[in-house]
Amino acid sequence: MPRDDFPIGLQRIIGQIRYRPTLTSFQAVTEAAKLLEDEFTEWLAPKPDVVTLYTPENKKYIEITSDAITYVKEGVQTPNELQSFVTKVFDIATEKFKVVEIRRIGFRKTQILETTFSFSDLVDLLYKKLYPQNAQIKEISGENTRDLQFVLDSSNDGFLNHTQIGPLDKKEVSIYFRSKFDEKVEIHPNQGLFIDVDVFANDDLTVENTKEKLDQIISENDRILKGYLEYIQS
Repeated sequence: MPRDDFPIGLQRIIGQIRYRPTLTSFQAVTEAAKLLEDEFTEWLAPKPDVVTLYTPENKKYIEITSDAITYVKEGVQTPNELQSFVTKVFDIATEKFKVVEIRRIGFRKTQILETTFSFSDLVDLLYKKLYPQNAQIKEISGENTRDLQFVLDSSNDGFLNHTQIGPLDKKEVSIYFRSKFDEKVEIHPNQGLFIDVDVFANDDLTVENTKEKLDQIISENDRILKGYLEYIQS
C-alpha cells in the first residue's frame, strides 16, 4: 500500500514546557515575549501574566505564561522552529524568571490523512491491523464493525505516550480537529484517517536536561507516528 494512499489533509503540532512559577515569572512574561516579537505579526495579552504572539496567515502562535511556554503550528511545518522559539524563551525563564523546577515537557502531533478508501473499508483495514484477535472479538460484538477508535497509553525509554487512531467521516473533522485559525476545516473527498500522538515526560526533569529531553520527545513522537502509519499501510 503506497504512502500516497494517505496524504496529509490537516496537521497540527503542539510543543510545551511547564514549570513551577516564580514571583518574577508573573512579572516578566512581557519581557520574554519581546524576544520573539519580530517573528510574529500580532500579539494578545488577555492577562498580565499571559502573552500570545501569533501570525494568522502562517497558522502559528506561541503563548508565554508565568508557568508554561506553548508553541502551536497548523498546516505546513517549519523544521526546528518549535525548538528554536521555545528554547529562547526557556533561557529567559531560567535566567531571569529564576525557574528551577520543570514539571512537564510534551510534544503532540495530530494529523488527519485523506484517503480514497470508503469509510467502511477504512474501518475494516484498521480493525484488522489494530485488533489482531478480531475473530474472537467479532464473536462477542458481532460481525458488522461500523466504527472504531484505537486508544493506547504506553511508555518507552522514560517517556509516556498517548495514541489515538480511527477513521473519520467528513462531518466529524471539525470535532477532532478544532482549528485555532480557521472557522471551518474540511478534508477531501469525504473521509480520513485520524492519528494523534502525544509524548511527554513528568519525571527526572531538570533545567539542565530540558532542551535535550524536548528533542528526544519530538524524535520519539515521530518514531511512533511513522511506525503506526507504516504498519497500517504494510
